[in-house]
Amino acid sequence: MNKKIGIFGAVSTGVGMLIATSCFISSASGASAVGTPFIIAIIIACIANMMAVLSIAELNAIMPNLTGGIAQYTLAGLGPLVTIVTMVGGYLISNVFAAPAEGAMFAGVMSEISGDSVPPAVFSVGITIILIIINLKGVNMSTFLQEIVASFMVLSLIILSVIGTFGIGTGVEVEQPAVISSDLADILPLTATAFWFFIGAEFIVPLAKDMKNPRKNVPISMILSLAIMGIIQIIMIFGFRNYTNWSELGETASPHVLYAVAMLGKWGRYSYAFT
Repeated sequence: MNKKIGIFGAVSTGVGMLIATSCFISSASGASAVGTPFIIAIIIACIANMMAVLSIAELNAIMPNLTGGIAQYTLAGLGPLVTIVTMVGGYLISNVFAAPAEGAMFAGVMSEISGDSVPPAVFSVGITIILIIINLKGVNMSTFLQEIVASFMVLSLIILSVIGTFGIGTGVEVEQPAVISSDLADILPLTATAFWFFIGAEFIVPLAKDMKNPRKNVPISMILSLAIMGIIQIIMIFGFRNYTNWSELGETASPHVLYAVAMLGKWGRYSYAFT
């Protein structure tokens, strides 16, 4: 498994890091607050993150041997104290809260699909063990699987988003205004919520030593990953507007499931499971 990682593999890894169940909770939260103008917050957050990853790509080009990513760059530029604060606040704490939520939501949906015949803990622990084994097999194996999984996820989410946006689902469309608030004072604070969609693109940097032409492909793959995620979330907002009430979207713990079921009926639950 000594094959160099191409641009497709790098983008797949970036998209795989960005797309998560928690992103749809953030999307639903923002959309339920202001409606479709939440797209403005998504665009601002996407552009800000693109600027950040371009800085990271430049650091990678200057210090190609530091393949640990942002932690090593922060250590070199700002010292150990700032690095510790950055890593604890930016990665450790966020993952402590986000990872269990991801596992719990995946387990809950799979348990419902199986008819509650299998305890949710079996699914969450099982997927964790599988991911550990895959990563122990090495970066090439992980990237290969990311290419397959990320491609399938992106294709599935785009299909679900397009169906919702154009109102061609089997469910009943709801009648509601597209805009709840157009006041920038309400929209701009939601940029912080939209930032959750784009956390993780910098994890492409540790792949640089195994990539073809990393000086070129690292920044391109990070930018493409962010752009793909931004487009998916923007299209999804229009789908939410057509098939889910804004109020219900903000109250449910599983907005993606609510959206899929409202749009496609019982088949929507299965379609979400495969994304």
